[in-house]
Amino acid sequence: MFGSPGYNTASSPLVPGLYWLNQTTYLYLHSLYGNDGEKLPLAFHGEAVANVFRFVETWPLELPGGGLLASSVAVPVAKLISQRVGRLEGSNSGVASVTLAPAVATWQLSSDLTMPVGIAFFTPSPAYSKNPVRMIGVNYWSVQPTIGLRYGGPNGLDIGILPRLALNTENDATHYQSGNMFFLDYSVSWRFGDFAPGVVGGLWKQFSNDFQNGRLVNGNGNRSSAVVVGPSLAFLYGRILFNVNYQHSFAMHNTAGTDAFFLNVAIPLSSLLSGESRASVQ
Repeated sequence: MFGSPGYNTASSPLVPGLYWLNQTTYLYLHSLYGNDGEKLPLAFHGEAVANVFRFVETWPLELPGGGLLASSVAVPVAKLISQRVGRLEGSNSGVASVTLAPAVATWQLSSDLTMPVGIAFFTPSPAYSKNPVRMIGVNYWSVQPTIGLRYGGPNGLDIGILPRLALNTENDATHYQSGNMFFLDYSVSWRFGDFAPGVVGGLWKQFSNDFQNGRLVNGNGNRSSAVVVGPSLAFLYGRILFNVNYQHSFAMHNTAGTDAFFLNVAIPLSSLLSGESRASVQ
């Protein structure tokens, strides 16, 4: 899933400690779109729910230039309620692709500007199925380097952008090589006390072709792209940050249209357990 998770998209916790970032998602898929963005005349729909358990450790050490280092693991547990493609219909559940981010460094460039730089590894999904109507996650590795910027001004304006690449390996079960992709997640919000209404979303653009058994898929490489955007509302309650947001897709090519609803909770586990003073998790 791409698009901003609803926390500030270009942000890692800047206080050393262990954090739990939990994301619950409902995803509705509707209509397939072709190479030119045209809606395909094929019966299609899908519904899924997922919960991502993400744990982030910001380490108590200082990098050159005053940076902080964080590591994280994200485990998504998903249930594909139903999916229909033409006359085929199926469902599935299990663990989707786990994300390992061993090193994300964040530097404070100024009092208002931070920059995260890191790399993440997306693993093959234990619940992967070659049946397209039962597919949860993918069956290949993806290496994703990223660099972002976050502006958090004293007037309450908060802007984050997080560009990243997805460099994909081949699916050895189907010999399908997915093309490499560029992602850009973003979030814009304005803080009013403990509330922060805003807009979140993202885009992706596949910049190399899909191949299967060494042959160009669909004669055109099946390059996919889409844009998502929607409203967001964050609320800080004590040390715990809540966020709800909705994201709708536009400008789809070789992919499905989506509507997604997110409920996010960010909890600073180490400060809660130790009783330390309120720590920012935004």
